[in-house]
Amino acid sequence: TETPDGVDMLKAVDNGVLNAAYQAPSMSEVADEHAEKAAEQEDLTELQSRRANAIADAIDAGGTDEIHAEAAEFVDAANEKADVADSAVNQWLEDVAVSEAMNDPDMTPEVAETELEVATVAYDDAVNSAASLHDQADADAAAMTEITTELQEKATDQQTAIDDALAAGYTMEEIQAYMSAQSEAGGRQTSSRRTTQADDDDPLLKIFDAQKAVQDLLASATAVVADAQASSAAASRADAVTALLSQSKAEAEAVVEAVDDPVM
Repeated sequence: TETPDGVDMLKAVDNGVLNAAYQAPSMSEVADEHAEKAAEQEDLTELQSRRANAIADAIDAGGTDEIHAEAAEFVDAANEKADVADSAVNQWLEDVAVSEAMNDPDMTPEVAETELEVATVAYDDAVNSAASLHDQADADAAAMTEITTELQEKATDQQTAIDDALAAGYTMEEIQAYMSAQSEAGGRQTSSRRTTQADDDDPLLKIFDAQKAVQDLLASATAVVADAQASSAAASRADAVTALLSQSKAEAEAVVEAVDDPVM
């Protein structure tokens, strides 16, 4: 049978019985892998150089199309190489797991199946947890977008009220003095916000109302943004955990396959 990639099989005959053992990749193989990674890094360096040249050419030409085209190519190439690297690392980890299992005297098909069941349950739980956290993150992000839009509208209303007061003949100094007086009085009264004005059509009172609306909404927005940031971070952590457990599950599957092989 074939051995896992990068894992050598050692065999010997003892009293007519064929015994097999497995060992991790040799140092020469590791060196070859490092050489291959170095070549990939050289390719990325070349791409970076080409990108820098494209940016300089675009600046000279007064356009950005070449920048975007080169950037897109660079990102695609980098993502492709990152995927290849991740795949190689994951395969190596599976090979190491198989090597360790085949040299474990206590390893049996039943033990391997039990370990696979545990790994599968842990992975499935992580997937469900991540899905739930992503749903919460999406909801919090939508709430943040909604309250941000509302806050922008309230800020626009406030600026409009200030512009109307200026158009009505009030100076900015008068507006600021009025708002300062309202702020000071606000700490001493709770029954009315109309300390000096009683006319709802008064331009200065409209500024006060608009500003208060912004301040009230800002307090809520701060909490909403904090929730969105926390849920987004939690979802990211869940994705990382899921990726690790996915690899553990893949290693357990590789071990089960190897242990179930009668020749192995």
